[in-house]
Amino acid sequence: MRRRHFLAFAAGVAGWPFIGRAQHKTMPVVGVLDGGDPRLLLTELRAGLNDLGYVDGKNIQIELRSADGKVARLRELAEDLAGRKVDVIVARLTPAVRAAKAATETIPIVMAPAGGQSKPASSPAFPVRVAMLPGFRLRASR
Repeated sequence: MRRRHFLAFAAGVAGWPFIGRAQHKTMPVVGVLDGGDPRLLLTELRAGLNDLGYVDGKNIQIELRSADGKVARLRELAEDLAGRKVDVIVARLTPAVRAAKAATETIPIVMAPAGGQSKPASSPAFPVRVAMLPGFRLRASR
């Protein structure tokens, strides 16, 4: 049941920035901020988005920024994503989430799964949506 709640939450968070954009012809942009190796995150994110009907490059765009283990670069990379006015930032690992939070107060931030349990941790003071499950597969529920 937790998985179903998580998937409903994740789909809502993923779709929330795009509501009302039907008249716009621009493609929604998901910024991905990673402090380490983003390969697994990108694979899972693309698979999850595909399950929800989004295809990278076709009806959604993914902008990747990876610090490749250089935590000091995260703030600059987060500011770059915020400057590009992405619709949502998906950040993995705590330093990346903190950098994204410091870079914007208006763009929704989703903390990519890093283990643990699914739990909401958002407040007006810290507008970050936490989505964490072991194995972190984002899949649509059927």
